[in-house]
Amino acid sequence: MSLREDVLRRALAELPEQEREVISLRYGIDGEEPKSVREIARRFGLKEARVAGNRIGSPRVPGRPPRDRSATGA
Repeated sequence: MSLREDVLRRALAELPEQEREVISLRYGIDGEEPKSVREIARRFGLKEARVAGNRIGSPRVPGRPPRDRSATGA
């Protein structure tokens, strides 16, 4: 296993199970063919936008500060 693969696997291990599975399926990790956003959304009963944005279980990406939405009114 390369250093890159090791780092990727450790990073994925930090995610909740469903997020880890979605990312693994989307990008073909573990040697499988990558799945489409539509396929993954159907499999987990999610909206395609949630899968496409990797917004499965958390409101933001871990380690990244939340965006300031006050200027946009959102």
